[in-house]
Amino acid sequence: MDVDFDPRVKPLDLFNNTYTGGQGNPQNLFQSYPGSKFGSAPKFSWQRPTGRLHEPQFFAACINELDAFRVRAQRRMPKKLKADAKARNDLTVRLNGMKEDIRVIAEDWFGFPADTDAERGSFGGMTTNDFYAKAAHFVLLKEMLPKGRIVLTTEQVAMLPNILPHVFEEEILADRFVWLAMKFKEKTTKPEKLGKVKVYKKSRRQFHNDGMYAGRFSPETDARTVTEAYIADHMAPAMRGTRPYPGSNYQIPTFPKLWISAPTQASGELDKVVGFPILPGHLRQKVKNIPFDGPLDTDIREELAPWVYKATLQPASTFMNSLRERLSLADRAGSGGARIGGSYVQGLSSILRF
Repeated sequence: MDVDFDPRVKPLDLFNNTYTGGQGNPQNLFQSYPGSKFGSAPKFSWQRPTGRLHEPQFFAACINELDAFRVRAQRRMPKKLKADAKARNDLTVRLNGMKEDIRVIAEDWFGFPADTDAERGSFGGMTTNDFYAKAAHFVLLKEMLPKGRIVLTTEQVAMLPNILPHVFEEEILADRFVWLAMKFKEKTTKPEKLGKVKVYKKSRRQFHNDGMYAGRFSPETDARTVTEAYIADHMAPAMRGTRPYPGSNYQIPTFPKLWISAPTQASGELDKVVGFPILPGHLRQKVKNIPFDGPLDTDIREELAPWVYKATLQPASTFMNSLRERLSLADRAGSGGARIGGSYVQGLSSILRF
């Protein structure tokens, strides 16, 4: 799924089978969104059969294939008679029309820039790109999970807002899907990790003791309830100076503007910031109405604290680090399986970290 290549695929055959119907009419160009304000939109690459190719190069390869065919055909066609010249000219006109059909779909519809560089030979075969591979991960994840409620935690990956609402559209409409996005400080020294974790544990212990004296907690109160209460009391809006925290892909009207700086410190997730792109229906509009810089009243703090608590990659990271340590085929240097926390090595872990 991450790396795939089939040399038997010819770009022009794939284009004709994908984008032209039996009568040559265009097809597979847009996706319908019933009930939305815009109705339809050009399909994303992963929504199209050609999404398995890097599409700007794919369309260029289709044109190059036609040019290569024209050169071969004209070299082999007879040249003695006047009718031969007309046949060669008719072939050129026909191929130019096919090239224009490709250009209209590639440039005018999907907006891919024209390739003005020197032409190269056509390639055969297909492979995946990052956008398609990430979408395929989530489609596979959806197929593997039983039907029910899904709470998905991801890192703040720029392309995910263009993927997840479409893959999980059915679950979102049925209010069975929650998406939590997070960011944390991955590159830290061991002394910094130990220092921040120590300060957090001391503060949480004092918070727990104060709550016991005040009657807020009892000896039967579980650790998760105490941690969620600590988060509710100490959370703050996350910002970059005076600007919103998330990148531009997350700053869209569909998602809440508010991101939260989590007060908890875990060895693998220091200085964690959590966003709430998709929340349960009863909470979604309420959070969308809160500015990116707050304020946060008591009720919203208590409602968001459990979601901040759930926004963690630690279980998947621990599992993947354990797997690398125990299977020689998956063993990696620096996996961090036996140290104070996981070091998030890009690669195999990305499958399960989502």
